[in-house]
Amino acid sequence: MSSTKRGGQRRPDDFYRTPRWAIDALLYNIWGVKGPILDPGCGDGAILAALQDHGYPDTIGVELDAGRAEAAAPFCRQLLVGDLLTLDLTHLNAGTVIGNPPYALAQEFVEHALRTVQPGGKVYLLLRLAFLAGEKRARSGLWSHLDAVHILSRRPAFTAKGTDSADYAWIVWRRPQHAQEVRWPEDKKVSLQIIHPDPQDARATGHLSQQTVTSAHE
Repeated sequence: MSSTKRGGQRRPDDFYRTPRWAIDALLYNIWGVKGPILDPGCGDGAILAALQDHGYPDTIGVELDAGRAEAAAPFCRQLLVGDLLTLDLTHLNAGTVIGNPPYALAQEFVEHALRTVQPGGKVYLLLRLAFLAGEKRARSGLWSHLDAVHILSRRPAFTAKGTDSADYAWIVWRRPQHAQEVRWPEDKKVSLQIIHPDPQDARATGHLSQQTVTSAHE
């Protein structure tokens, strides 16, 4: 995903390689990850390669583009070539989903991932922080699955043109529904668990601190 328009038109299939430091920022700070781990739009294998390096060999990739799928194949146990949104992947018994979805199909990827991951599993997707604010998503039922938000301490660069124009986070959902509460201003209250990297950490990925942010609207 990328929100930037630096350098002209967006890429036709919205493929932007995930920076390694952004993947490490998540993987250094999550525990008890259940396998198999599914990357639902794996591209050329950036996330799969990082998972392998972090000691998670039981991974599955799905990629629309055959050329990128071939590049990703060495980094996963199984790779499927096809349109994620048309595939029923429940037979894979994925315990965790980790990915960077296309900007234009982010909500569809979240919904599909929640249908795919096994009960008790989690979905970690790299998304613009503004994804939390959309009215359509607010009324879709997604937030009843919200588990945590891991905010990146700096903006990633998805192209050679420089850092992106938006702030990003690994937004985490859990299946089945979870207890986190998110309400929009018309509901008088916004309550969201925030987990963010500490920029002082030498790994540039961060020790995660946790806080609850509550804002009342009169």
